[in-house]
Amino acid sequence: MFVLDNGIPWIAFPPGVPQLGGSCEFATRECLQYCCVMLDFNPEMVKTEKFFMNNDEETIMAAMLAEYYENYNLWATKMIGWFTSGDCRVELTNKILTIIEMLSVAGIKQMVFTRNFKLWEEGSHIKGCKILLSVDSERKAKRLVEDKVTRQVAVPRPHKGRIDIYGTKSKSTGSCSVTWMKTKKGEWYPAVCRDCSEGERGCWEKQ
Repeated sequence: MFVLDNGIPWIAFPPGVPQLGGSCEFATRECLQYCCVMLDFNPEMVKTEKFFMNNDEETIMAAMLAEYYENYNLWATKMIGWFTSGDCRVELTNKILTIIEMLSVAGIKQMVFTRNFKLWEEGSHIKGCKILLSVDSERKAKRLVEDKVTRQVAVPRPHKGRIDIYGTKSKSTGSCSVTWMKTKKGEWYPAVCRDCSEGERGCWEKQ
């Protein structure tokens, strides 16, 4: 079920628009144009999404916990990531919100990158979980977080190989690539999600 990426076990759904078998219901022209996951399509992603669609929250939760702890020593960062590929469809939003809440109660940290507005809006309060809404422009990011207290937005910069992160009151909280991250103060660190979560940097900066 999990895909290992940057030391984190991620849930991965099939990339691309639903009309072509993908899960990216909220995809924009820009994100489809620069999507690197399309080149590494794995049929297991389809099986994972179907498993979520065909089973209830308790069954999915049990399967996730079993695999997570069975392979615990493989995870450099002890958390679960959502959507290193694909995204959350409308029909799965409430189910995935429930699962994220259940995992939080079980004490597992999580991070989510999504274009699903409802998932972002209703899930951002969940303890130990960082949900970032992906948008295509700095202007939209600043508008979305202007009056939000605890929510964050990510702006992918595929042509520069990084994402820019915005939080409370439209302030940038940093940039992150596959090798480095830069804080809003201009400090540079290796892009290790474990260290950022423990040091409350970037995605994990307190809002």
